[in-house]
Amino acid sequence: MTTRRTAPKTLERVYDIKQAAIALGLADPKKPESLAGQRFLRDGVNREHDPFPHTRINGQLRFTESQLAEILDRHRNAPNTRTGRPRSKKRAATRRTASKPSVAPLAA
Repeated sequence: MTTRRTAPKTLERVYDIKQAAIALGLADPKKPESLAGQRFLRDGVNREHDPFPHTRINGQLRFTESQLAEILDRHRNAPNTRTGRPRSKKRAATRRTASKPSVAPLAA
């Protein structure tokens, strides 16, 4: 009789949401205070239909390298799925020249 051996589990590197946004190229590493990319990840995790793979540890979002790879793979060459009203173009501000108010001469 042979015994079945399982491979020991290895721990992958874990990223917080800021590090994950930088790793996916959604945020600039030179500006750590920027929230760019973090909203995308939070919205993807909180979707009801097909949420992003993630881990919550003590109420905080964490992503492993394999989870980030899956998120990236899901969005490879994805079509633009933007919903809602498209943005309107900003109109150039027209400068109005203020005409001098006509002043009636004072009666003496």
